[in-house]
Amino acid sequence: MTETPRIKYNPRLATILRWSVVVAYMGLIAFLTLSPGRMVAAFTLSIRHFDKLGHAVLHGGLAVLICWALRYRFRHRLWLLYVVAASHIYGTLMELGQYYMPYGRTFSWGDIAANTIGATVAVGLLGLRQSWKEYQSRRPPPLKLTDHRTIGDLLKRWFDLTAASLGLLALSPLLMVLAILVRIRHGSPVLFRQIRPGLGGRPFVLLKFRTMTDQRDQDGELLPDEQRLTGLGRFLRNTSLDEFPELINVVRGDMSLVGPRPLLMRYLDRYTPEQTRRHQVRPGVTGWAQVNGRNAITWDEKFKYDVWYVDNRGFWLDLKILLLTVWQVVARKGISADDHATMPEFMGSKNSDQ
Repeated sequence: MTETPRIKYNPRLATILRWSVVVAYMGLIAFLTLSPGRMVAAFTLSIRHFDKLGHAVLHGGLAVLICWALRYRFRHRLWLLYVVAASHIYGTLMELGQYYMPYGRTFSWGDIAANTIGATVAVGLLGLRQSWKEYQSRRPPPLKLTDHRTIGDLLKRWFDLTAASLGLLALSPLLMVLAILVRIRHGSPVLFRQIRPGLGGRPFVLLKFRTMTDQRDQDGELLPDEQRLTGLGRFLRNTSLDEFPELINVVRGDMSLVGPRPLLMRYLDRYTPEQTRRHQVRPGVTGWAQVNGRNAITWDEKFKYDVWYVDNRGFWLDLKILLLTVWQVVARKGISADDHATMPEFMGSKNSDQ
C-alpha cells in the first residue's frame, strides 16, 4: 500500500500568502473608505453613531492580520506598538486620501481616533493572550490527585470567587492604608511574595503584607524572625490583617477561603503519604487546623486536622470554620508557638510509617 504523498511546508510561500491576505484586506479598507459615497459609512452606518465603530472594527482587524502575518513572534512587546502605529498611519492616509478626492473633501479626527482605538484594543488583547500562553507554558504540571472534582467543589469555587471579590472591593480603603503603613515602616516591596504548593502540589505565588524588615548581620545573613518582626508586623499578625492580600490568590484560583494552609515548597519531600493528601484540595486562607490551635499545636496535629478536612469538607463546615476564624482572630489565640515568632520549621514526621 503506497503512502499518500504529503505537501511539503514552504515557510517562504506561507509568509507570502499571509502578507497577501494583509494587502488584500488593506485594499478592502481603501475601497470602503475612498470609493464614492464613502462606502465604509454606507456599509456600517444605517445608524450614524456606528460610523466610528465601523472604523474601529476595520482597523482592529488590520492590526490582528498584521500580527498574524508576523506570526506573533515579537522579541519585545514594543513591537505591538509598532503594529498599532502602522494601523494608525494607514488609517490617517485613508482619511487624507478621502479629503483630496474630488467628490469628497471630508476629514474626521474622530475617525482617526476610532482607527487607533480599534487597533490598540485588538493588539492589547493579542498581547494578553500571548502572555497567558507563555505563563501557562512555564507552569509545571500538577501532581496526580486521587479524587475528582465534584459539584460541591464547583460550588465552593463559585462561593470563593464571589466572596473574595466582594471582600477586596469592601476592604480596598483599608488595604490602601495598610499598604502605606507597611511601605513607611518596612520599605519596599509592600507585599511579601513566596512560592508555595497549591492544589496537587502545583507552585503558586502567595501574597501577604510584609511583617518583617530585611535586617542582616555582619555576614549578610538575615537576622532571626523575632528580631526582624516589627511592632507593626506583630500587630498585623495578631489581627491577621497581613493575610488580606491572599484574597487576590483566591480570586486567581490559587487558593480557597477555607482549606489547609499553604506551607513551604521544601516540606513536600518531608510529608508522609497520608500528610500529602492535604494537597488534594486548594490551600485556604484559613482552615480546620487554624481554628483548632493554629500555631500552638504540633505539626502532626496540624496535618491530622488538614487530612480530616479533606475527607469531611462541605459548605456548612466551611461556614463554621469562617465563623470560628473570626472568633479566633478576636481572641488572638494560637498566633505563635512557644519560644518562636511564628512556628518552628517542619523537619518531617517522627512516625514516618504513618
